[in-house]
Amino acid sequence: LITTIIYREIEEGGFSIARFYERRIRRIFPALFSVIIFSLIFGLIFYAPVEFEKIGRSVRYTVIFFSNYLFAKDTGYFDANAEFEPLLHTWSLAVEEQYYIVFPIILLLMAKYKKQKLFLSLGILFVVSFLVGVISLENNPHRAFFVTEGRVWELLIGSFLALNVFPNPRSVLIKNALSILGLSFIFWSVFFFNKNTLFPGYSALLPTIGAALVIYTGIEESNKQYVTRFLGSKLMVFFGLISYSLYLWHWPLMVFAEHLIIRPMHFYETILLLSTIMGVSYLSWKYIEQPCRKKNYFNNRKKLFKL
Repeated sequence: LITTIIYREIEEGGFSIARFYERRIRRIFPALFSVIIFSLIFGLIFYAPVEFEKIGRSVRYTVIFFSNYLFAKDTGYFDANAEFEPLLHTWSLAVEEQYYIVFPIILLLMAKYKKQKLFLSLGILFVVSFLVGVISLENNPHRAFFVTEGRVWELLIGSFLALNVFPNPRSVLIKNALSILGLSFIFWSVFFFNKNTLFPGYSALLPTIGAALVIYTGIEESNKQYVTRFLGSKLMVFFGLISYSLYLWHWPLMVFAEHLIIRPMHFYETILLLSTIMGVSYLSWKYIEQPCRKKNYFNNRKKLFKL
């Protein structure tokens, strides 16, 4: 999505770094800051001073989109102390934003000076990043999970789709087969990967290629494509709309619930927690994300950057 927007604007001669970052700020910051403020208030009330200090440190790194390197240093994703880190999940947001700080500039320079070698250059970057991820996993699995340099190739797969590197298949049969295969890859990763799975490395190929196949086969929407119809249903679109808020809120609410209850949650408590996460995520999308993205607040770019 982001690559499509950037590249189209570059092609039309209307790309603006300032406008791009303004969109990212409106998209990312309001809901993120809401989660951070909530986490600080909850931590102040219910956490011991030492634990609360860790939240403060997480916040410092989160707001500059560098939390992945903080967690790479001292927190394993499946470690016991991860249960007390309400902002642990922001590692992936950090990876994404680090990528989008550098990637627009790379695309801009390549399109201006070496447009004909754009795909080749990105291909080399893809291979290097993948190899870095594989080698890092062998030497330091804990760090390899969090750091950006071994994750860039995952994002580049989406960029290749946006740049139409692969010809779109015309056969509906092939599209259905590839999309079902892609969805199967994702489901396999969800249900059979665990804390003992070496990840990212070669294992990351399964969910990323799965996602790429689903997107690739759904570029030209058709009622004859089963997966596209399923993902285009109102319920799935709803989850898509609130997905960013859902991503932001799910982890701290889970962490805080477990912190308060201490013991393993009962079934009805889990259902209540999931319902709360859904409700809060919807309200966050409707009353925080939407107004800020539609420029209902801070519609002046200079004031927004200052803020």
